[in-house]
Amino acid sequence: MHISKRIFSVLLCVLLCAPLQAAAATHTHTLQMRSDPPTCTESGRQYQVCIECGAILDETATDPALGHDYGDWESADDDMHTRRCSRCEDVETAPHNKIEDHSRYRNPTVDSTGLRVFVCAECGEAFYEILPKLDHTHIFTSQTFPATCTENGRVVYTCTICEAVSVLETESALGHDYDDGEVLREESCTQDGLVIYTCLRCGEQTEEIMDAYGHAFGTGIVTTEPTCTADGVRTFTCTRCGATQAENIRKLDHNYNAVVTEPTCTEGGFTTYTCPMCGDAYTADPTDAPGHLYDSGIVTTEPTCTADGVRTFTCT
Repeated sequence: MHISKRIFSVLLCVLLCAPLQAAAATHTHTLQMRSDPPTCTESGRQYQVCIECGAILDETATDPALGHDYGDWESADDDMHTRRCSRCEDVETAPHNKIEDHSRYRNPTVDSTGLRVFVCAECGEAFYEILPKLDHTHIFTSQTFPATCTENGRVVYTCTICEAVSVLETESALGHDYDDGEVLREESCTQDGLVIYTCLRCGEQTEEIMDAYGHAFGTGIVTTEPTCTADGVRTFTCTRCGATQAENIRKLDHNYNAVVTEPTCTEGGFTTYTCPMCGDAYTADPTDAPGHLYDSGIVTTEPTCTADGVRTFTCT
């Protein structure tokens, strides 16, 4: 017999305190407030207890019992399954709720056993029942299926008693017999073509992708001549669709002509380089002025008794 902790403590208090109360009628309780939380089966409570004799006074209920928090059902054996409370470890036991799984049923035949499958709706355990082979002689009916494009020709024999099936193949699948195809989209330089073929027997369709040609560009022509200062352009034209594609031609190098300016007695010389195509020019190769180269001079004014003369030197 199961006795809860609370009932047991009350009985113990009565047994222990009764003699004391009878012997000391003048005993005064020294009370202390206590509380017990709710459990799965018992409600919570708040009460006062005498710390000397253990008497419980002024007991009041607080929270209701929680109830069990059972986990999933687990199979215990062929007949029963169990589940356990996560709080108090209480174990509940119940019989399997077996439901037949008709999708897994297999008829017995003369040559093989059958099968029934039952699954417990609560724990998911599967149970198997083997059905014995049938004890009879096959009585077959036949049905002929001619060959198609994708399936072999065959005769199917079915037993009218056990539904056993035997298949005899008579000819291979014919394969598709496609027509010449219908062009749905012509291929071009940039777009794939599409041809649809239809089987003349079964109507099955298949498609063929015709790859785009790609452009057929020639050698191209120069549409903009290159200069010393700008690139030129060569234009290519597709001979099929007329699409064009441009290619840069690297600009030309300058072709400078050199003109030398000789130095004078007072000014240095240099060379001027000028491009005749674009007029670009620059100077380089400087030379120093050589200075004057005077001759021995001639008397241009004769001296007199009263005035100096003058000799004049001329740069050669």
